[in-house]
Amino acid sequence: MSLSWEEHGTVRASVERVERPRLFSYRWANARDVDPVEGHSTLVEFLLTAEGAGTRVRVVESGFAGLDTSDDDRRRQIEDNTEGWATQLRNLSEHASRTVA
Repeated sequence: MSLSWEEHGTVRASVERVERPRLFSYRWANARDVDPVEGHSTLVEFLLTAEGAGTRVRVVESGFAGLDTSDDDRRRQIEDNTEGWATQLRNLSEHASRTVA
C-alpha cells in the first residue's frame, strides 16, 4: 500500500497483520522511494478494545532502533512521528465525537 500526505509526499507500506475487529498493523518505509524492509521501516500497530460505550484506540510504533540512519536522524523521526500520531489521534477523536454510531 502507499500512504500519502500533501506536505510529506508518499511512502510505501505493507499490511503485516489483521485480526478483526481488534488489531491492524502495517510496516511503513521511513523515506520516499524505498520499500518497507528491515532497516528502512517501522511497525505501526492499532489495537482496539471496548471501553464502556466506546472504543479505546492504542497506537504503537516500534522499530526505530533498527533504522539504518544516524542517531540524529533517528531522533528526528521519533519526534516527528510522535507529533504526527498526536495530531492524527486528535483528528480521529474529533471525528468520532461528531459521528453517530
